[in-house]
Amino acid sequence: MHLVEAREATAETVATDRPHETDRAGLADRAGLDAPAPSRRAWLMLALFAIEAFIAVRGFTTPAAFADPALDWTWPLRNRQTGFGALLLGALTALVLARPRLAGHWQALQHAGGADRGPAPWLLQIALCLTCYALVWPLYHDPVGVHVLGWPLLLLWMVAVVACGIASLWLLAPGSYWHRLWQQERAVLSQAAVSVLAAGVLITLIYRAWIAVPLLASLTLQACAALLRLRYPDVQVEPASQLLAVADFRVLITDVCSGYLGVSLTLSVLAAYGYLFRRELPRALLLALLPLGVVVSLSLNVIRIVVLVILGVEVSPEVAVNGFHTNAGSIAMVLGCLALIGLVHRGVVLRRDAARDPMPRLGWTLDGESALLLPMLVLIAATLLTGAASGVIVWLYPLRVLAVAVVLALCWPQLRPVLALGKGWPAAEALLTGGLVFAGWIALVEPDAAHSQQFEAQFAGVPPLLALGWLALRVIGAVITVPIAEELAFRGYLLGLLSRQTPDVKVRPRFSGVAVIVSSLAFGALHGQWLAGTMAGLAYAVMRYRGGGLRDAIAAHLTTNLLLAIYVIATRQWSYW
Repeated sequence: MHLVEAREATAETVATDRPHETDRAGLADRAGLDAPAPSRRAWLMLALFAIEAFIAVRGFTTPAAFADPALDWTWPLRNRQTGFGALLLGALTALVLARPRLAGHWQALQHAGGADRGPAPWLLQIALCLTCYALVWPLYHDPVGVHVLGWPLLLLWMVAVVACGIASLWLLAPGSYWHRLWQQERAVLSQAAVSVLAAGVLITLIYRAWIAVPLLASLTLQACAALLRLRYPDVQVEPASQLLAVADFRVLITDVCSGYLGVSLTLSVLAAYGYLFRRELPRALLLALLPLGVVVSLSLNVIRIVVLVILGVEVSPEVAVNGFHTNAGSIAMVLGCLALIGLVHRGVVLRRDAARDPMPRLGWTLDGESALLLPMLVLIAATLLTGAASGVIVWLYPLRVLAVAVVLALCWPQLRPVLALGKGWPAAEALLTGGLVFAGWIALVEPDAAHSQQFEAQFAGVPPLLALGWLALRVIGAVITVPIAEELAFRGYLLGLLSRQTPDVKVRPRFSGVAVIVSSLAFGALHGQWLAGTMAGLAYAVMRYRGGGLRDAIAAHLTTNLLLAIYVIATRQWSYW
């Protein structure tokens, strides 16, 4: 009897220490992670905030008067990016510190904000937002009033902004909820406020250190000239204008070309890798990894510019300027990070794992999660490579379509439940959502007339059959392969991963506001249009939750790109492609 009880206790201990997948789901439910999907009222609030943000971004740009240092009262507006960055860091600090209790707060917010409190919160928030627009209008659109009103109008507008923020919180939930939240998280919010002040000081110091960037650009100019002289003895260098010339091809190496952006991205990637594998890597190697990344990044930047000049002199100035120049920086950064991480991981982590587990690995198996990511990874690689070898028109675009199509065919056994046509696909709601995203994209993204004119001029000189074939493949890529690859990665893999569950495109993931926001922001960053791209990502995420599977999200994305392709061809606004 004692033996049986001991076995039962052992089994119970094992079950507690290592819960099965269903047990983990139950624990997540009890912790509040499996929150219900937001109500119609929540979606209406999200739409209201999105419309107000759209008006603010599109209606109020920075006038030249704010750059005048004589107008001392304009410094808060001139440094608004610093303030925004500090507030963002403070918000992230608060979220990190309160992370163990976020699920409970989210549940409480849903319950507190779900009750109907009448039109008063809506009317107050809208009225204060309109007041903010009215007060800021003279600051942006009245060159006479901007000098006369000065500080009084600015302070009044800042008070209205704070009042509008408070009204927005009241719209989300009643005051009792926010009072309880303050009582529970007073220490966390105080530390976040300190981090806001510290971030403001840090950003200011970084801005002051910006004077080192021209020196870095000058060193880059001299290094490029030294390498080019090995092939072109007549290299001309003008340090005052930062100009590098070989024959008739000239390159202006400004501060942007100094390589600081690549260094920043490389350090971010290496820091993330070092943090994830901090227990497997020696401390000395961790300390040396970041300086080594700086050296590698700056060296690749010099090589990038040297290759750019050689392409401009020997091959085609158009390919060098419009294709290689645009994509080579990203390619160099990715290759540098992969090389460093590959060498370190293979030489340290994998060797240590092999010593612990001498059993040989028998090949590679394509699982469901890999099938979700591979098409997007191949699309990114093909985009960078074909873009680097092209000019205004990416004539190698068919290679992108072919590459993604091959990967989708290889992954078809895993993706068939998602991509196979069936009854009820696509849904009318998904088609409507795709149309709304298209309308929002046209409204938010300004066309580039100069790019469209260059595209039109080159496209007009191409034989009709070749032009028609390229255009057909361009439409196929935009309407079929790109939406499928992007939705598999963002709404299939990333959304499920951030929702703290194994990505499964056949079922509806547990709703997570953080997962929706982060995946949508990443989607917007990938497309280079953060506002329009983020709003599109939010819309496709809604389709993911509404439809359960991934088909509705793919259908909405496909509809958007189809309408955009028709619009581009009909209006000749080629810059949207």
